Amino acid sequence: KVGGKRDLFYTDGTAAGTVRVTTLQDDITSAIGAANLIFFTTASKKLYKTDGSANGTIMLKQFTVLNRLGGTHLPNKLLFGASTTDTGNQYQLWESDGTVANTVLLRGPGTDGGDYPKEFCFFANKVYFIAHYATGGLYGRGLIVSDGTAAGTSRLFSPPATRSPSDITVAGGKLYFSENIRSATPEPWVSDGTTA
Repeated sequence: KVGGKRDLFYTDGTAAGTVRVTTLQDDITSAIGAANLIFFTTASKKLYKTDGSANGTIMLKQFTVLNRLGGTHLPNKLLFGASTTDTGNQYQLWESDGTVANTVLLRGPGTDGGDYPKEFCFFANKVYFIAHYATGGLYGRGLIVSDGTAAGTSRLFSPPATRSPSDITVAGGKLYFSENIRSATPEPWVSDGTTA
C-alpha cells in the first residue's frame, strides 16, 4: 500500500526492479492477465488496463457494479461481469480488448449468459462460465459457452431451476464442474465442451 491505498507496481523479481507504475489514489481490488495486458478493477468500480507503463495505464470504463476479475479468458479479450445501471447487485456480461471503444456489453439482461456471469474458464478455444438464463419462460442458472461474440454465446447445460452448476475447472483435456441434480450434495460432472 502507498498512502493507505493499494497501488500498481511491476517487478522483475528484484528489489531494484520493483517499481510503482502509477498513482491512482484508489484501491486496486482485483487483477488478471488477458489479451497480452493486465486488467484491474478498483474500489470505485473502474476498469483499467495496463501494459506495465504509466502512459499505458488507462481507465476503460466506470461502472456502478463491477465484479472482481478472475478465471481464464480468450487470447484477445476479457469477459467479465459488470453493470452501468444501478440495479443493486445485478450485473451483465461485458467484454474488453483493452480499448475504450471495445469495452462493451456482450449479452444483456434476459439473455443466455447475460445475467450474473461468474467462474470464467478458458477451454477448447472458448470461455465457459456460470450465469443465469431466461428462455421460453424458464429461469435458472446454467453452464454457458462463449466464443467472445453475442451470437456465439449460448447455454451448454441447464439443470432444473432448483439446481445450479459451480466450481468449473479444466484438467486432462476435459471440463469439470459440480452439480447436485441427482442428490442433495454436489457431484462431479465432466464435459468435452459440447452438448453431446
